[in-house]
Amino acid sequence: MRLPSTLRKQWRYLFGTVVVPLFWAGFFTVVVAALQSVSVEKGIASLERQALAWMLLQRPSRPAHPGVAMVAVDTPLYEERDALAVEPATPPGKRPLASYAPEGCGCPVPRICYALAVTRLHRWGASAVVLDIIFRNAGNTPADVAETGALGAAMQQSGKVIVSAVPDMLALDRSRDPTRTFDAVLAQPTPDIARAAWEVGSPKVDPRDQEYAVELRQTVHGERGGAEDFFSIPWLASCLAKDQFPDDLGRWKGRMVDGTMPRLLGDFFTRAAPQPTSGAGVQPAGGIQLQTTGSVEVDEAFYQKRLLINFAPGADAAVGRYHPARLSWLLSCSDKEGRERFGGKIVLIGNPATDFHATVVGGLPGTEVLANVLQTILEDRPIVPAPGFVVLLVSFGAALLAAVSLRQLPWFGAMAVLALEVGLLGSASLELLKHGTWFLVVTPVTVLAGTTAVIGALQSKAVQGMVARLVPPRMSRMLERAVAYEVEEGTVMFSDIRGYSTFSEYMDPAAIMSQLNAYFSSVQTILDRYDGHFIKSPGDCVVVWFCEEKRGAHHAERAIRAAIELVVNAVRFRKQWPTDAAPFDIGIGINTGPMAVGLLDARRHLEPTLIGDTVNLASRIESLTKQYRATIIVSEETLAPVRDRFLYEPLGETMVKGRAQTVQIFRIMGVAEQAEPVNEKWWSKLSLSAGRKTRFVFSGTDSAEEVDTSAHPLGLEDAAEDALEPLRGEEALAGLAPEEAPRG
Repeated sequence: MRLPSTLRKQWRYLFGTVVVPLFWAGFFTVVVAALQSVSVEKGIASLERQALAWMLLQRPSRPAHPGVAMVAVDTPLYEERDALAVEPATPPGKRPLASYAPEGCGCPVPRICYALAVTRLHRWGASAVVLDIIFRNAGNTPADVAETGALGAAMQQSGKVIVSAVPDMLALDRSRDPTRTFDAVLAQPTPDIARAAWEVGSPKVDPRDQEYAVELRQTVHGERGGAEDFFSIPWLASCLAKDQFPDDLGRWKGRMVDGTMPRLLGDFFTRAAPQPTSGAGVQPAGGIQLQTTGSVEVDEAFYQKRLLINFAPGADAAVGRYHPARLSWLLSCSDKEGRERFGGKIVLIGNPATDFHATVVGGLPGTEVLANVLQTILEDRPIVPAPGFVVLLVSFGAALLAAVSLRQLPWFGAMAVLALEVGLLGSASLELLKHGTWFLVVTPVTVLAGTTAVIGALQSKAVQGMVARLVPPRMSRMLERAVAYEVEEGTVMFSDIRGYSTFSEYMDPAAIMSQLNAYFSSVQTILDRYDGHFIKSPGDCVVVWFCEEKRGAHHAERAIRAAIELVVNAVRFRKQWPTDAAPFDIGIGINTGPMAVGLLDARRHLEPTLIGDTVNLASRIESLTKQYRATIIVSEETLAPVRDRFLYEPLGETMVKGRAQTVQIFRIMGVAEQAEPVNEKWWSKLSLSAGRKTRFVFSGTDSAEEVDTSAHPLGLEDAAEDALEPLRGEEALAGLAPEEAPRG
């Protein structure tokens, strides 16, 4: 059951305006969210990290936390790399660190220096001391062993020292608990130091090239193969300074992410099968292969919760950096200077010369990265990802608005809406990040781009279809070549509705428009069969251009055959015309010759046109059809190349308006018996039999009728009507297309 025409139009409008934008906006929202959730190493997630890095560097810098102090181990290498780091806050001490080494010391930096530093910081009232230094063994010489013991004693006396474990990266073993990482072994420092420390912590941030997240509690392999929990050094330092228990992570619940990238669709796509590990190394207990060379491929679906670091450095490079005091200065300064700089503060001691990291805000010493983590914790200002449903909703809304704009607005208006959307997304994301919220801006922009590309392609096809309806294909190719016109040989047909002015006087304009639309639609169907280019329809007139050799037929032959079908079509269409209107008749004039074919004033508007004497003469010949009471009249130039294919009657020479020379014209009577059809589709074949009778044969049927054309003053038109009359409603016309079958 077919819907009424009005409902079909409403449905098409609703489908194009609402359903199509909704579908593509929803489709790309789901697809992009799935791609974002599949991998957090590459693709969209990688672009999100780069966008985060850019936004962090665009927002205002915050001052370094006043409760955190950094101390740099100022070795000769540090002095050489001083230009790569931030300017130190103090001058070198009175003695270089190497001068503190006793005889036989084999450590690059004498451990007695750290022991003295811990003692002095304890005396000055430091709230916590972090030694971001590797103490893997007790030393290789008796002097080193003695110094290690002295360091342990100083730490024991202070009671507020945190030391770093040794991280070794591992390949993942997913045969164990998948909620734990097991991607590293944190080897304990030498026993004397480990026992003397308040706690041993993990210095690890994340294994990316651009560090920006930290695990507050990390479950790793112990040295004996079992699972052990290590807290992050900054978290331990904050707990020590505030006298809190490290296991209390409740206030961070809901403010951390799985891995380092929030997944919009959760872990739906991350339940992957175990992958083989790679690399060479020793095999510790538990079947985990220790990586010693190459990089480690990890899947963050199995990472624990991580806190996103709210780095202090931003747009102002001079603000937010931790200017370290030199360790040599710490060992030689006065107690007054020491209390002013380190009293009541958390002191981080590290070696920037050998511990340099690439972060989202640029290269920073490892100790300064820990200082930024510590500042994030102390200020309680981590970067919190925007809820996933908000990102998805904004992505869908932006894509839907773009799709509707592309379908409803002009091109420049739609582009302005798209630019405004992208600008608002970027500025809103930057503003949110200033307040500690990370909105995944790349995801909605990607959804917006995908939807725009598809809707734009669909719109392009729609525009191409509209251009194809307005401009013939040959002329559209002129547009592609930026050619305004071409002069070439062709055949032009003028077909005029007779009595148009009379019945338009008495008929309603809406009814006239409806009838003309139906008529021109049937005309276009016929012209398509003969490769005729519908140039324009000024009112009731049809101008058609035939060119080139197609289907083995000359353009003049195709024009005449099309004219014959138009005559029969007019007869059929007459039965649909209101009975109180004037009779519906047509006249056709055809001429062949050179003409200029192109677009008139193409720079301002597109108006396909034909220009030249050939065109003017065709128009004049069409006007002669009333005078000679003939339906189809052609010129000598049109008939000459196809004379043997048609039956015609010479009408002699005549003068036409605007020409000094006479014109030889002919009346077309039918198609010659020996002429073959030029296509396989339905068409009416007319031919003369003995006398003045015309024989009509309808292809696809066995029906044929002979009519005496001498009894019809208008010739073929009335004869065709008589021939069709006995066939109306009969099954013999079943081979005709429904819209072409005569009605009566």
